[in-house]
Parts: sequence; structure tokens; C-alpha cells
Amino acid sequence: MEKLLLELLYKNNRTQVSEEDVKLQLISHPEFPSLKSVTDTLDYFEIDNIAANVPTDALPQLPDSFLALIKEADQKEELALISKKKKKVILQNQHGERSKILTDVFLEIWTGTLIAVEKGKNKTAGLGALRNPQLMLGVLALLILGSITFSDMDMLTAVYTSLSFFGLTISFFIVKTDLGTQDTLSKKICSMLSSKPAGCSSVITSKRSKLINDISLGDLSMIYFLSILLTTVTLGIHGSLPFAIALLSLPMVAYSIYSQAIQLKVWCALCLALSFILVSQFAILALAHTNWQFPLNYTLKALSLGVLIALFWLSYKKQYLSMKALFKTKKEYVNLKRNYAFFKNALEKGKVKKLYEVDQPHRIIFGSTSPSRLQITAYTNPLCGFCSEAFMAYHKILRNPTIDVSVELIFNTPQEMENPSYEISKRILELYQEDKQKAWESLDSWFSNRDISLWRRKFGSPDPSTALENEILDAHRGLCKVNAIHYTPETCIEDYTFPRKYYDYNDLHLLIEDIVADFKIQREHHLVLL
Repeated sequence: MEKLLLELLYKNNRTQVSEEDVKLQLISHPEFPSLKSVTDTLDYFEIDNIAANVPTDALPQLPDSFLALIKEADQKEELALISKKKKKVILQNQHGERSKILTDVFLEIWTGTLIAVEKGKNKTAGLGALRNPQLMLGVLALLILGSITFSDMDMLTAVYTSLSFFGLTISFFIVKTDLGTQDTLSKKICSMLSSKPAGCSSVITSKRSKLINDISLGDLSMIYFLSILLTTVTLGIHGSLPFAIALLSLPMVAYSIYSQAIQLKVWCALCLALSFILVSQFAILALAHTNWQFPLNYTLKALSLGVLIALFWLSYKKQYLSMKALFKTKKEYVNLKRNYAFFKNALEKGKVKKLYEVDQPHRIIFGSTSPSRLQITAYTNPLCGFCSEAFMAYHKILRNPTIDVSVELIFNTPQEMENPSYEISKRILELYQEDKQKAWESLDSWFSNRDISLWRRKFGSPDPSTALENEILDAHRGLCKVNAIHYTPETCIEDYTFPRKYYDYNDLHLLIEDIVADFKIQREHHLVLL
């Protein structure tokens, strides 16, 4: 599912968030892989989206690409990425398989449920190639074809170079499988020779394919083919070095076939294809080989290139595995933080025995006005740098009208009226008396850039003749004192302080629905007891 979501974002020019962050938020969602996990992930990154069930005849009015819930042959429902193309649609399922079908056929299997995102303005240049290694291989193939076409390569050298490219491509799929990211194409190739679902994978990931310090046969093949491909294209073929290297590869071919046939008793189509290429290259070089010569200049350059490629590849693989392990740790950490039982336990440690409130005329409340709403009390100060993160968390919560939450702001400002903090707070309160929405916009604008000159030009300065706002700020300051709130930001969820020891304010958005539901149950239980 994460691949479909990432592809949807890319197609709609939503590349401002990293793929790792999107994937982390999605797969760590408590309800993954539900549709709600997708919409909540989009909400987390503040990407405007809609999840709805529409009549199937509304397809022409829908965006060019969207996620749709379709019925499979066994009547099971599955999420798919849909791209409209005139009278046809391109359907990509969760396994990465693409198929082009007629619109009428799609309408028969579509349930009408969809998830769409608002299209972004700009697409990051070159991102498609970086996201698609197969595309990069295609570009490399064109470059190699061009070098063969416009150079003076003889037929044997051209065939040898082409085989090197095919060997590199197969090595790429072998390494992907070894790293646990086998794709659809390699699965199809492997299914040709093995009836077992994990035929190639069981061979490639077995202990028999590991050599010194977890260097696998896949690593060696990647280094081998990339080295001889670049050597051939840049330096050509001179002397006996290529033939000697091809000769040394034959024992590895024999070992690979022996392991599959005798020890593992499973055939790997990718491994056999690689063995065929190695033997073919040896045969080509054997036909051209006449005597043993090792030109010093060519030999040193070729070996140096091979060593550099080996160091680069092994370093890259080590870094990739470290990042993969780090991602797994981050996923487990986020899963723990999104576990409401853990959050509730941390929250209840911060229960306040007596939390005083300001009088009704002095209250500054945004959000729901329902009597049963969950109340968040936010102590803030415009000049507090850390308050920006807290405000953004409140902003995310209030953007969702389905969450029954209100946010009450308490301004903890100094008494000096000439202080910028006092000035900004007073002007916000003036706007609140006139228009709540305008006051919220002023808060959003301030905590987004905190440029006081720009903010004054946009929202103005406070009126020194008004007294109500001064009275409110005095009341707020007194409340901070009586409740022992000395620093900002501080957030209270009902009678509990937000557990900042374990959570960031960004986490509040991930848990708010569970918090609201839990407090609603507690209130209902309390009323029953009464």
C-alpha cells in the first residue's frame, strides 16, 4: 500500500515530503493497511485529500490519478492506483503490477470508493529517475548502445559489452532480492523454473551464497559486471586481463550450480541466467585470446577501477543496511508512541489536583463549542520559540472538523505594555472580539514566520485606549501564577498535563481521536454512576 500512496503523491506533484517519512507514518498507523491509515497519513503531512464513495458514472469528473477500491476475481476488495488515459485506465495493484484496461471494464470492478489528493504546483526535477532504478538502468542501456554504435568496437567486443549490461541488470535484481525487496518482474522470472513461491529468494538469501563478512555472490556479481562494463566502455579490451578474470569466474559458476542442484535442491532462474552470461563471456574472450599479455598501464587502470567500484558498492550496501535497520527501529518507536495505552499511562502521571480556570469573559476558545467536547488548555507566549511547534499541533487538530475538540489559549505575557509579546497578544485579543477566524489567522501567521514588522503591517497594532484586552491578559497572567505555569509552551488535556517527557507536540495529532473517544467514555461512565 505504501508504494501506491507514494506513487499517487508523485503523480500529483506532492514531493515536498520524504518517501521514508510517508512510509513510516503509514505503516506505523494502528489501523494499517486500512483506508483510514492512508487518509490519516495525508492529514499528518497537511496534504488536502478526500475519501469518498461516489457514483461510478462520476469518473470523468475525477482527478487524473487516484486510489480506488476495486473487487478482485475472488470478490475480495483491494486498493489500486488508477491513472485515466482517454478511454482506458492504467491500474496498478499493491504488488506493483500494471495493466491497461478499458474504462467500462474498470467501472465493473470499481466499488465507487476512492482517495484523491489535491494536485501540487511543482514537481521536483529528476525525482522520477531517482525513484525508479529500472529507469536508471534503461538510461544506462541507451548510453551503452550509443557507445557501441558510435565507436569502433568489433562484433565480439560489442556482444561482450552487451552481455555485461545484461549481467549487471540481473545482478541488480539478485541484490534487491538479497536485501528483501524482490519486485514483480524478478518474481515472474523466478517462477519459470521453480514451483516454490520463494524459489530464487531461498537460494539468494541462503548461507551458501554468503562469503566473507556477509559479502554475497550477488555483491560479487554486481561489482564484477559493473567493473568490466565501465572498463570496456572507457578503456576497451586489451591484453589477457579480461580473459583471466572471466576464467576465474568459472569456479563461482560451478559452485552456484552445485549449490542449487545438490545442496539446496532449488533452482534460481536469475542465478542460472547469470551463470549463462559468465560462461558466454568466457567463450567470447577465449575465441579472441591468443597469448598471455598484461599491459601494465591498462592492467593498473582496470584493477584500480575495479577496486574503487568494490569499495563504493560495499560502502553503499553497508549504509543501506544501516538505514534499513534504523528505519525498523524508528517504526517500532513510532508504533509504541501511537499505542494509546502507553500514552494514557504517561498522561495520567501528569494529573493536576486542582486546575483553576479564568472567568468566562476572559476565555479565548477556538474549535468546537459542544458541551461534550474535549478541552485542551494551551499556555503560550508569542515570543516563545518552542510555542510554534505547539501551535502547529493545535492547528492540525482544529483543521479536522470531525474531532470534537476545543483549544483555549492562555497568554503568559509580561506586565510591560511596551513589550512586543504584550503588544502582539493584545492585538490578537482585539481581533478575537471582532472575528474569531481573523484572530486565528493572525496566530497562524505569527507562529509561521514570527516577523513582527510584517505581522504589524498585516494585522495592525493594538489600540492603547481599549481596556478589556489588558484585563484579559492580567487574568491570564494571574492564572499562570496560581496554576504554577512558569514556562511556555504548556498544554493541559482536561486535567492532565501533556507528557512532553515521552512525546513531542507533533504526536498529539496522531493520538487525538483516541483521546477524544476515551474521555467521552469516561464522561458517560461518570454520568451513569451519578
